[in-house]
Amino acid sequence: MLKRVLFSCAVLIGTVYLACGGDSGTTDNLKQKPQIVTSRDSIVDTLFVGQGRPQTLTIFNQGKDDLVVSSLQLTASDPGLVTPVTLPDGGHAAPFLLLADGVLDPNATGTLTINNTIKSNKSGNVAMLFTRPAPGIYQAADGGIYQATLTITSNAENAPSKVIPLEDRPLGLPDGGHGP
Repeated sequence: MLKRVLFSCAVLIGTVYLACGGDSGTTDNLKQKPQIVTSRDSIVDTLFVGQGRPQTLTIFNQGKDDLVVSSLQLTASDPGLVTPVTLPDGGHAAPFLLLADGVLDPNATGTLTINNTIKSNKSGNVAMLFTRPAPGIYQAADGGIYQATLTITSNAENAPSKVIPLEDRPLGLPDGGHGP
């Protein structure tokens, strides 16, 4: 159920990007080789302990040739930050999780469709989940900030290995606490 909701959010966000991006259909100004452009160059979220929120990164191909994403990889100084742990209810938890092993097709309807080939002037989505664990479970920098990176490996001419920094920050309360 959670995956369906998160996928629906990813599809909705991708559709909004396409609608607002104004795909004119012309490729006259595009370079021949694939060019990777992402909707964000970093992702930072601020959460209460126990809170989780889906994150979507949209990948655009601004080249004439197909962009082929060969891998998505989450890494962190503490591998536990990106390694899912199975919970008693069957779910998975880690501060940073990929929700699919590939790029989601924003044009798919009702199904989780992975398409690691992004056509010219089109886009695909990377679906992630950020959660805020209780303090002391993982190594964190000062202030309880968890950091990881998402590396997108592709055949893009401009960035064959694009790195997106990720941050999970504690939500501070007026009294100086960090939530429940």
